[in-house]
Amino acid sequence: MAVRLSDVALAAGVSKATASNVFNAPHKVRPDLREHVLQAARKLGYDGPDPRARVLSGGKANAIAVVPPGEVSLRVLFHVPYGRDLLGGIAEACGEIGAGMYLVPGTVAQKRANIRKALVDGVILSDESDRALVVEGVPVVVVDGGIDRDVHRVGMDEMQAAELVVRHLRLLGHRRVALYTVLRSGQCPPVFHPPGPDRKLTASLPGDMVRLEAIVRMLTQAGIDPDGVPIVESAGDSSDEQGFGGAQEGAALLLDRAPEVTAVIVLGDTQALALLAEAKARGIAIPRDLSVVAFDNPAEFARCDPPLTTIDQPVAEKGRVAVRLLTEGGPPRHVLLPAKLVLRGSTAPPRG
Repeated sequence: MAVRLSDVALAAGVSKATASNVFNAPHKVRPDLREHVLQAARKLGYDGPDPRARVLSGGKANAIAVVPPGEVSLRVLFHVPYGRDLLGGIAEACGEIGAGMYLVPGTVAQKRANIRKALVDGVILSDESDRALVVEGVPVVVVDGGIDRDVHRVGMDEMQAAELVVRHLRLLGHRRVALYTVLRSGQCPPVFHPPGPDRKLTASLPGDMVRLEAIVRMLTQAGIDPDGVPIVESAGDSSDEQGFGGAQEGAALLLDRAPEVTAVIVLGDTQALALLAEAKARGIAIPRDLSVVAFDNPAEFARCDPPLTTIDQPVAEKGRVAVRLLTEGGPPRHVLLPAKLVLRGSTAPPRG
């Protein structure tokens, strides 16, 4: 005869509701009482409620799905510092409430099939266009780049971040600036956009497009014509032994095609590390010959040579907030986290 939750509650001397919370909402039960109930469950050979039965009876799967943006694979998401820190924040918040975490693999077509057969209570997206993958009625939160007002959204104050970066470079005396951003797909070769009007950057990630727009606005306010700024887009993965992949190719393209610039604003963390490595290989001294300012501030930025000046973005906190928005329910909320500029050794006045 199968052991039921009521048998565990009877053996532990607690109510069925308390026993249920031990398995479904452990944060609601004192640690000592939780362990007591779990010991009773182990003695009876009870492994916990069947997840499908729980969904059918209570309408809760107690799990959250995380969808990488567009064609970005889980391998890339795990590899890049931003993805690693975001997933860490989501996992931490899920652990606090006893929820599972489902990472949706595959191409866009495969993700559609995978997410529609998954048992989840909500979905975390990094690309608002991926909402088409989600079953209607399942709560959604968009991390970065969201503009839709009818879903939860969490991100950094990109306008504040852009102002901090551009003001810092202008105070140092830089006017010849380049931008290095991230391609949407890891399969695309790097692209160089020479100075000029009407450039199309549709391959970039949605969050980067928001950030680019903010930087363009701040460059204009600082008296730097954004049409005169060269732009490079590249993927960043672990396809080479250094772990930079397409980001290294993009860095080489930028240094080859825009040798006149004195400072580079880099939107991707892998791209920033690749640019430092490529400059060092060419004998370009950072920051004497070229200043570099980046975003996100993963742990690697403080350890590289030279340490990177960067916007300290609360990436893990974005993941934690995303989980809270999904689990707390209510009308759509939009949370904007503050940006902070961390000054290190990769920026200095332009040479000469």
